[in-house]
Amino acid sequence: MGHRPAVWLIVLPTFGGYGLYWFLLARTDVTAVNALLFLVPPVTTLWGALMVGEPFSTVTALGREDERAGERSSSRG
Repeated sequence: MGHRPAVWLIVLPTFGGYGLYWFLLARTDVTAVNALLFLVPPVTTLWGALMVGEPFSTVTALGREDERAGERSSSRG
């Protein structure tokens, strides 16, 4: 496995995450952009499972449902 997980944990959030956040913030409504922050938990869960073999447990699934409820409530008109 080597340094691959560490590189992805540094490169992807820094250049991808923050870069995309500021790019979208300059072109879209702040509420819509901040609603995307609710995607952090499921993406992190998936990434952890794929890159370092973290288990997907019942607690993880409950947390995912909690995240979905937050996203739905924040995106209501």
